[in-house]
Formats: sequence, structure tokens, C-alpha cells
Amino acid sequence: MAISGEQAKANEFKRQNIYQKTFWFETDIYGRNLLSRMILGIRISLSVGLIAVLVSPSIGISLGAISGYYGGKIDTAISWYMIVLWSLPSLLLVIAISFALGKGFWQIFIAIGLSTWVDVARLGRGQVDGLKKY
Repeated sequence: MAISGEQAKANEFKRQNIYQKTFWFETDIYGRNLLSRMILGIRISLSVGLIAVLVSPSIGISLGAISGYYGGKIDTAISWYMIVLWSLPSLLLVIAISFALGKGFWQIFIAIGLSTWVDVARLGRGQVDGLKKY
């Protein structure tokens, strides 16, 4: 059975212009690629985690070292501040700080970092205080 010229042109057109897309994680009900949407979400989540982990230890180590090294009234004041912040729920503190700073990703990054430095400061204070006695 011979292919007519018309059908050959149609087959050539299909071969050149019609292609099949491959979606590794399929699509949602609106036809959007789930892999690309997941990559965008992972990018934001990893950046929040990284920047919060950079902000938190920098504040915690510096305040903990100051508190442990100088002692006295400085230690009492910083320890009191750490206890007050530690008693507040972290999620409410993040919401309050991000509300005070305004909208945006950077404000959320900083808010999470500012609400999680207390544990690092307590550990740093204890280590510096322990080393100071030697």
C-alpha cells in the first residue's frame, strides 16, 4: 500500500511539529508541571532554612559568649532576656516579628532567625562560662 503525497506531507508535518512532553511527576488538574512547582517551593524553603541558620548562630554565639565571659549584671540581663524569649511560642514570635518588619521573604528569614537564637546562646553561655573557670 503506497502512501499518497498528501499523507506523506501530513506525516512529515506531524514528525516536525508534534512532540510528546514527558512530565516526571505528572501534572495537576490544570496541566501545570508538578516537578517545576516543587523545585520553586524547595528553593524558597532551603533559602529560609539557610538564612535562618546563618542569623540564629551569629546572634546566639555572640550574646552567649558575652554573657558567659563577663558574668555579673550583664549575664543576669542577657539570661533574663533569653528566658523571656524562650518562654514565648516560636510560631507566635515569628508572626509578630514578621508583622513588625513588613511583607517579604527577607523579613520572614530574619524573623525566624531572631526567634531561634536562644538555644544557641544558652549553649554558648555555658561553654564560655565553663572555659572561663579553667
